[in-house]
Amino acid sequence: PGTATLIKVTGLIAWQNSDRRAGIRFTQLSDSARRSLKDWLRVNSGEKADPPIRCAVTDISLGGCFLRTDSPFPMETRVELFFCVADCRFRTEGKVRVMHPEFGMGVEFAGKTLEHRRLMEAVIRRLTLSHDLRPEVLVEPEGLDWGDSVEELLEDSSVSTAWEPEELEDPLLELLRTGALLPKEQFLVELEKQRLALPEI
Repeated sequence: PGTATLIKVTGLIAWQNSDRRAGIRFTQLSDSARRSLKDWLRVNSGEKADPPIRCAVTDISLGGCFLRTDSPFPMETRVELFFCVADCRFRTEGKVRVMHPEFGMGVEFAGKTLEHRRLMEAVIRRLTLSHDLRPEVLVEPEGLDWGDSVEELLEDSSVSTAWEPEELEDPLLELLRTGALLPKEQFLVELEKQRLALPEI
């Protein structure tokens, strides 16, 4: 609306809920079309972006986490996560690997540095040692379709020391990566098997 530019795209239904609302994810969007859409949104978005959504962390590993929320983001969405675990607060980034409307979403962390790994190890250790902690995270979307180029999301591109989750056994991350192929009921059963002893929210 309000422009002479015509953009033809195809889309896939990324999510839908019981209220008959659905989210559409564009596919095969050219760079020029992507730029045109971003320019249009920047000019025509009169309101500020929606605030981050608050989620409960039900499962977490070095490579990813599952977040309970009634309003999960579509698969392939880049997200920024603000964790709050007791007095420990930090920010990281990730990608939505699996989502189930009105239940939650699984996010693979983008951080591949040893510093990120040590931070996540400390958080997981704290959660497993204390049943009184109620981890929460604020999540906001950053965009779509960044593929596997996680290095582009890192703030400090000069960090050369990296690690890959594949170096260690990470059943939760593997489930998040393959969970979109499973029926919801089977996914939840498998998720329960990976669950840490976190307090119920």
